[in-house]
This record gives sequence, C-alpha cells and structure tokens, in this order.
Amino acid sequence: MAKLFHPTRIAIKLIKALIIFSSLITLMTTSIQLWSEYGRDVDAITSHFEQVERGYLDSVAGNVWQLDTWRLELLLTGILETPDFQYAVVRETNGEVLAEVGKDKTDQVIRKTYPLVYNYRGETHQIGALTVVANLSGVYERTASRFGLILLSNAVKTFLVALFMFALVYWLLTAPLDAITQRVRELDFSRLSNPIKVERKFLGGGRDEMDVLVETINEMQERLHDELTAREHAEAELRDAHALLEERIKERTQSLTDEIAYRERTELELRKVSRAVEQSSNMVFITDTAGKIEYVNRQFCQLTGYERDEVIGQKPSILKSGDMPPEIFKELWETILNGREWRGELKDRCKDGTAFWASVSIVPVFNEEGDFTNFVAMHEDITLRKEAEQAMQDARRAAEISNKAKTDLMANISHELRTPLNAIIGFSETMRTKVFGPLENRQYEEYVEFIHSSGTHLLYLINDILDVSAVEAGKLTLREDDVDVCAVCEASIRIVQPKAVDKEIAISGIGHHALPLLRCDPLRLKQILINLLSNAVKFTPQFGEISCEAFVDDQERFTIIVVDSGVGMDEEGIVKALSKFGQVDSSLSRSEEGTGLGLPLTKGLVELHGGIMELESEPGKGTKITLRFPKERLVDKASAYKG
Repeated sequence: MAKLFHPTRIAIKLIKALIIFSSLITLMTTSIQLWSEYGRDVDAITSHFEQVERGYLDSVAGNVWQLDTWRLELLLTGILETPDFQYAVVRETNGEVLAEVGKDKTDQVIRKTYPLVYNYRGETHQIGALTVVANLSGVYERTASRFGLILLSNAVKTFLVALFMFALVYWLLTAPLDAITQRVRELDFSRLSNPIKVERKFLGGGRDEMDVLVETINEMQERLHDELTAREHAEAELRDAHALLEERIKERTQSLTDEIAYRERTELELRKVSRAVEQSSNMVFITDTAGKIEYVNRQFCQLTGYERDEVIGQKPSILKSGDMPPEIFKELWETILNGREWRGELKDRCKDGTAFWASVSIVPVFNEEGDFTNFVAMHEDITLRKEAEQAMQDARRAAEISNKAKTDLMANISHELRTPLNAIIGFSETMRTKVFGPLENRQYEEYVEFIHSSGTHLLYLINDILDVSAVEAGKLTLREDDVDVCAVCEASIRIVQPKAVDKEIAISGIGHHALPLLRCDPLRLKQILINLLSNAVKFTPQFGEISCEAFVDDQERFTIIVVDSGVGMDEEGIVKALSKFGQVDSSLSRSEEGTGLGLPLTKGLVELHGGIMELESEPGKGTKITLRFPKERLVDKASAYKG
C-alpha cells in the first residue's frame, strides 16, 4: 500500500494537482453562488420599492394635501410591514416632518426618496417628499448562513471526484506502466524476445493509447534486433569497402596529379590572356550581369582618366556623353541579354568631360550551365577616324552647296545670254540667206557663216546648261504622253543621219514594231536619243556601225539600247564622261565640237522618268548604253515583245 501511494506515482501527482485545482474551482463556484443569492435578495428589495411607488404614493400625497397625519402614520406603518423595510418619513417641501415611523440608519441601507405631487383643479402641486429606507443587514445574515452549507457541499463533491480520478488513473495508467517497465528491463536485443502483453481486467475494454505504446515498444524491439543484425552485415561490407577504397584512393591520387598538371597549363594560358587584355591597345572592362564594373585594363585608365578604384562597382553609364539616343542603349541591352554580341559606335566621355568616339564590341560570358555571368566590353578609340569622316561630310556638303550655287549661277547667266544669242543667230541667218540683198564682199559671207554656226553651237550649249540646271534643281516638268518609241527613234536617226553619212557610218534603228507604248515626255525622249546617237557618231570612226534596240525585259521594264563600234572608254573615262563638262580625251573628240553635258543630261532625264541608265565600254571595242524605264510606264503590255 505504501508503494501505491508513493509521491512519485503519476496518480499521486495527478490527485494533488486535481485537489488544488478543484479547491480553486470550489471557492470560485461558492463565490458565484453566494453572489447570486445576494443579487436575488437585493432584487427583492428593489421590487418592494416599486410596489411602494405603485401602491402608496398617491394615497400619501392625498393625505399630505389634507394634512391628515393620523392616516399618514397608518400608511407608513403598512409600508414598514414589507420585509427588510425599517424606516419611513413624510416631509413637506420646507423639510418639516408630517409623519415618521421606524428608526433611521445611515449604513448598510438602501434609501429612496419619492417626490409627492397633487393635482388640484387641473394644476400640479409639489407638496412634499416620501423617504423609505431598507436595511441590508438581513440580506448579509442570510448570505453568511448559506456560505458554510455551499462550501461543504462543494468540498465533498471535489473529494469524491479526486478519489475517483485517482483510482481511474491507477488502473488505466499506473498499473499498466509498471508492467510495461518490468518487461522492458528484461528485453535482450541480441535475440528476438516474445512480444510484451498487458492484461487489464478493470476498465480495460477497447483499444487505447496504452495499447499503442505496447505495440510501439514491440515494433521498436523488432527494429533494434533487425538493425543489430544489419550492423553486423554492414561491418563485414565495410571491411570489403575499405579495401576497395584504398584502391580507388590510389587511382584518384593519379587523377588529381593529372588534374593539377592540367590546371597549371590552364593557369598559364589564363595568365597569357590576362596579360594580353591588360596590355591591349583597346579599352577593355568586364561587368557583372547587373552592369556593375568588376575589371578595367590599363588602357581604360589611360584613355578615360579614371583610376581603377574610381570605376570598380560603378556602371558604364559614367562613360555616357549624353549625345547618343536612348534607343541605341535599349538595343544594346536587349542584344546582350539575349546572349548575342552587340557591335556599334558610341560617343564616350572621359573623366575630365572630353568626349571620344569608340568602336564597341560587347559579348556575354557563359558558365558551364549555359547561363551568362559577365559581360566583356571592348572600346577602340576611333576619334581620329570619326573626325576625318566628319571633315569629309562637311567637304561633301560644301561641294554640294558650291555645285548648286554654280548651277544656279549658270542658269541665270544662260538666260541672260540666250536673248542676245537669238538676235545674233536671227540676224546672221537673215544675212546668210541674203533676205535684203547680196553682200558686197565674199569675205563677209564667210564671216556670217562663222557667226551663225558659232551662235548656234553656243545656243545648244546654253540650252543643255539650262536643262541640266533644271534637272538638278528639280524644276523640269515632264509633259507626258503615250509615245511610240520606234517612231521617236527613227526621227532622232534622221537628225543625226547627215553627220553619219559624212563619216560613212551605218545606223540601224529599232527592228521590232510590236512594242508597247511608253508613257513619257516625247520631246525629252527625243532629246535623250539624239544625245546618245550624236555621241555615238562623234566617237565612232569612219566605216563604223551604230545600232538601236528596244524590248521589254524579264522584269517588265521598257529597255532601249544604243551600241556603237567607236573608240570606247576605260573606267576612268566612264566616270569623266558622266560628269558635267567632262570630255574623254581622244583624237575624235578633239576634232568634234562638244559641251560635255550630253551624257549627264541624258542620265538626269532618264532618272526623271524613274528609270536608270547603264553604260558599258571598253577601249577599242565601242560603247553600249542601256536605258531601263519602270514597268508602270508601259501601255498595252499584252503586245510587248520580250527580248
């Protein structure tokens, strides 16, 4: 029995805690019950006050109005017959006592005063006050008398519950735990023992946590036995693995030796690359993926004026000059973030604020997983080249302005010259045809012929100058129509035929007449053909040949070709012939008149029609000029002959 009530038992510990907890609960419930009883008594007194107000107040007010003190004392005596009421008094408005019953106390009482009013002839009069006092001593005595009984009742219930819980815990917990503890002490994990069993006759029905504990211990016994067996096997395997490990260590040692040699070679190569980058004549810097600079070479510091410590951790934006559009940097970042190389030209800024141009190449650096970890940027200083390009652009722009000014000046001068030239040509023509009679001296006829031919040549020159100026200024207006190219070509041949006959040169026109019409300015087309044919006659020696051909090519362009068997030109001669006032040096050109404006004017007129002019020539083999007009200028394409 002493063992049963040992202080270390869970049941004893539980009963102690339960007694303390139950005592607190008992005191709490007792206090709640006493407070409830007290509240009911106070509510009863409050109810009695309400009865006095409803049943006595009007009667007391009537007797006060009539000054009937005898009846007032009777009414007050009736009020004091109510339990716990000990004193009642009626006073007039001036405080004078009309009736008084009982004794007044100032402590442990509830006091209420009711104003007395009387309604006389429709008017309400304040005539005094009724004061009633209830004594709380009886309430306190009744509450105290109940305290002992309630406390005793709760204490007995607590004791019985604690005793029952002690027995319950002992049979359900303590006794089975004693049995389980004894069996666990007897376990031998080197061999598999019989499973632990706990029989509980009292309140043992149904499976509970104690059964789960027994099953867990049995499972633990089996696992420990299995683990000990497995450990013995593992130790044997460990011995075998030890021997194998020694063999592998030897192999790994050899592998590490080879790897160290490889790393030494790699480090040597890296040092070479590092020295090459550091000593490069180009500015090189490396950033992380966020754009923060991690490395700069020596040329970076020399070119920008920054020290390494000043730029490490900074972003390349410190080099921005502010003159580059934001779209370039947006394209740059999109390119390198997509894993591609970006190339371009940027205007950078030095530490002192001076700017320089750089040819930039930026490439991402990838790791073994294929993710880029850094960006390498290389900037080559191209400031001198950019300055030379700018100077060239300025010179070209100045030349264009000068050329336009020259063209405008020549156009103005030509207009001023053409008027007197028309008069000279007209008067010389009149004198040459002897409209007003013969000239008295034959020498005058020779002079007049010379004046007329020179004036005519000068007028042709001025007209060409005017046309070239109009084409360059964009002021030449085309008067377009649907033109038969064959007919225009024949008319042009007839104009240059006399000079061709003088040199015994054969000219053949366009052989195909089933060509579509060409939408163009007929006068300008004739001018084009006359210029080409005149040049062909001029540079073709005696007994030469000139041919014309027209067709629609495979791109539906109207094509006209003029071929001669003349002296031809080299590449330098072609460039010179296509320049204004440019004349190719040859014995034939020196014997013929020329302005050097024919081919430039022809090329301008063709381009004004939206076409192109191609010139092929070879010294001693002649010249081939091809005119191609866009397919939009074809009329009646269905009848076109495609060459």
